[in-house]
Amino acid sequence: MVSTVMTEQIATRERPARPETLPELGARIGMPIQVRRWWGSVRRTDELVHSVCGHGRIWRTGPNSYWCGRCATSVVWADLKVERRPHEWLCPAGYSYNRIRRPEVQNGVVIVWAGQCRHRDHRRSTFRPHLHRQRLEVVDVMDQALLLRVSVNKNYSHLLIGMDDGHPFVTPVVRRLTTVQDAFDWLVPNMVRNAFALGLDVKRQGDWFFIPTDKEPLVHKHGSDMRWARPTLKTNVLYRGPFLAYGAQTRHRGGLVVYQTVSGSPYVIPFVKGNVKAPDHPTLHLSRWHIGVRTRSTPAGSSNGPGVD
Repeated sequence: MVSTVMTEQIATRERPARPETLPELGARIGMPIQVRRWWGSVRRTDELVHSVCGHGRIWRTGPNSYWCGRCATSVVWADLKVERRPHEWLCPAGYSYNRIRRPEVQNGVVIVWAGQCRHRDHRRSTFRPHLHRQRLEVVDVMDQALLLRVSVNKNYSHLLIGMDDGHPFVTPVVRRLTTVQDAFDWLVPNMVRNAFALGLDVKRQGDWFFIPTDKEPLVHKHGSDMRWARPTLKTNVLYRGPFLAYGAQTRHRGGLVVYQTVSGSPYVIPFVKGNVKAPDHPTLHLSRWHIGVRTRSTPAGSSNGPGVD
């Protein structure tokens, strides 16, 4: 029989501290984070169906060219019909079973997904659920920034999550990085590093750096006002108020912009002058010409590039 003294000792023994959740970590470092279930994040919508065989696995191969997986032949839009499907949850990893649902920023909150898939394939007699899951692991933490590893099966990605001008951002970085400081250093392009080494007054707005230059851009002609359009901008043309682009267009607008080819860059680089405006960032005034260089990004980044906008 256990004595009364031993019972009191067991009752007063300290319990192990509960692990800190990701929302609690975000609140501690001043960053709103919300964790949602991975299962239930992808819902089935209306599908294209081949009117001949009734098959729904259709791939687009051209402007008016499609491929039917069952017939193994090319079809056109006239051979297809839109079939309304009942709303049901799909496997968030898709057919590859290792696709990662990356964190996103929605209404000023960082949204991340985690948990088991729980999808059941009702087309088979076994009805076995999927066993894969998406996992979150905090690699490193700094003031208002953290390095997060998101993994599905054996596939994983590192993402830098932080605050800039009071607004959260998410950007993918290479997987070899293990600290937040290394991730921030990796985002700085070599052109910007060289400018800092020369002592130039480099300015920054979001994921754009602006390097002052004494070189006047070569202008062949003056373009129209581009304040309400996202066209493909030509080189050596002076534009007023276009969206800045560096491989992909962003939300940043320049006052006067001229695109030119610069040695050491795979893209044409914007020469920017005047007021640079962007959502969630204060207006940046450039009294002289600057070379705009965007932060680095991984090949698996979003269509909008790094995302430190």
